[in-house]
Formats: sequence, structure tokens, C-alpha cells
Amino acid sequence: MNHYATPHFRCDHLLGALAYLLKLAMVLPKLRGFDVVQIINPMFLELKAERMMPVYRYLRRNNGKMFMGAFGMDYYWVDVCCKQMPLRYSDFNIGKRLRTDHEAMIYRALVSASVTVGWERRRRS
Repeated sequence: MNHYATPHFRCDHLLGALAYLLKLAMVLPKLRGFDVVQIINPMFLELKAERMMPVYRYLRRNNGKMFMGAFGMDYYWVDVCCKQMPLRYSDFNIGKRLRTDHEAMIYRALVSASVTVGWERRRRS
């Protein structure tokens, strides 16, 4: 059974952040009593890590097993795959050789651009 009950967006201003937290607080009671919970990556909510930890603890305490996957193209996943190559084959490497084909370069460029945009937003705040 799939449950996509978490809020899907957050604005950069204070009102948007408060609205996001309110929606999250309203959804949390629905996210309990499951045998298995899967989170997509370490940054499974649009929150800073220190604000996400209580939500993670809540999910662990009120559900059965928890699993974390590496789905999506967030900065940390791309960075580890390109520099440390923990997997023999990934979207970024084949063996110990970093992929340089068009598709792999697009992934790396998109992640770099999103990190730069996020950094610029934080600097202006």
C-alpha cells in the first residue's frame, strides 16, 4: 500500500515554512501503525536535518521496520557516486570509470545547478 501523505512543497518565506510545518503536523498521525516504512533518501522532507530528526524518530517509534533507499538525484548521492564510487555500476560510473556520456553529464549538471541555486537563496536570506 503506497501512502504519499507528506507535504509536497515549501515556499522560501516564513509564511510558506509555517504552512509546510502545519501540514506536516496534520499528516504525521496518519503515518503510524505500518509494518514497513520506506524513506527515499536521507533528506526525505524539505527540512533542515536537525528539524527532520524528530519526524524520523516519530516514524521509527510508531511503525515497524524502516528502510532508506537511494532514490532520486540529490547532491549527496551524486557526490558520493562520482567521488567514492561505492557501487560497481551506477548512473555515474561503470566499474572504476566515471561515465562521461550525455545522460550522466546532464544528471551531474542538474544537481550542480540545484545546489548553486539553493546556496544563492540561503546567502540572500
